[in-house]
Amino acid sequence: MKFSIASDHAACDLKNHLIEFLTHQGYKVHDCTPDVNPADSYSEAADRVCANVLSKECDKGILLCGTGQGTAIRANRHFGIRAALVTNDYMAEMARSHNDANVLVLGARLTTATLATRMLELFIKTPFEAGRHTPRIERLEQLL
Repeated sequence: MKFSIASDHAACDLKNHLIEFLTHQGYKVHDCTPDVNPADSYSEAADRVCANVLSKECDKGILLCGTGQGTAIRANRHFGIRAALVTNDYMAEMARSHNDANVLVLGARLTTATLATRMLELFIKTPFEAGRHTPRIERLEQLL
């Protein structure tokens, strides 16, 4: 499995921690954090991660900023992206099992490295349940 990951300035330390965790687990990681002015680039970071997921260059995406709100809002503007801002274990599981989320969003100012790692593990290991959730996901994918 290959992950596309990016952060803004507020989440660089947590992003680097998660990259280290993922590579230690044997996953491939593509860091899409913009090199120029990362303080103003969470939208660009989200766009890059979403492009990698939508093109299938990467299997899943991970976005981080101070609260996670900005990157989640931007990511969910991409048709085909289901970005889930999670703050606890249950939300990480449900994002995958019920919503088939393909991008995990974390707020670095709201979570510890230990909690972020645990939520990422749950996001990776939890399969989409399908069944009764499939029509709901199809509805999410409809343009308004």
